[in-house]
Amino acid sequence: ACADAANRGELKNGDILYSVDGTQVYRSPLNVVASKLLGPHGTVATVHFKRADQDVVLQLERRMTDMQAAQKAINTAKESSGVDRIRVAQQNLALAHPAG
Repeated sequence: ACADAANRGELKNGDILYSVDGTQVYRSPLNVVASKLLGPHGTVATVHFKRADQDVVLQLERRMTDMQAAQKAINTAKESSGVDRIRVAQQNLALAHPAG
């Protein structure tokens, strides 16, 4: 799991998730990334990260997680990516300039 890889020093702050099982997920929507990362408990995902001028490829075992931890991870990712701010700005723009 990612937490184990981070604890072992294999993942570092600033590493960029690039692909999962050979499918590029860099800059993909969170639901696409989640669909690639999530899978049956105990299966292994090949996860490719970019770190500065280096490629980091890890074999990570999928595990059960509690929903609170998963929701916290999603919220943190949204906050750091600005996805929610973009969505709110788009909604405000649509309200200010209705089509038609």
